[in-house]
Amino acid sequence: DAKQLLRERGPLPLGLVAQIVSGVAAALDYAYEDFSITHRDVKPANVLVRMRNGRVGAVKLVDFGIAKASTEASS
Repeated sequence: DAKQLLRERGPLPLGLVAQIVSGVAAALDYAYEDFSITHRDVKPANVLVRMRNGRVGAVKLVDFGIAKASTEASS
């Protein structure tokens, strides 16, 4: 996950951060636009990053445990 990546590597290069943030943004957009779901717990531990040859191979957003559908009543 991104939390472990930060712990192992320290501050990440801007290009790598941009790839990870772009992947997270795409996941959030997909969840909301296609399913009207808001994640509500985005943090480095919930971002899985597959590295290949020093580059981002894939970014996945996980743990939708406290996600909320926009059709649910708000508290």
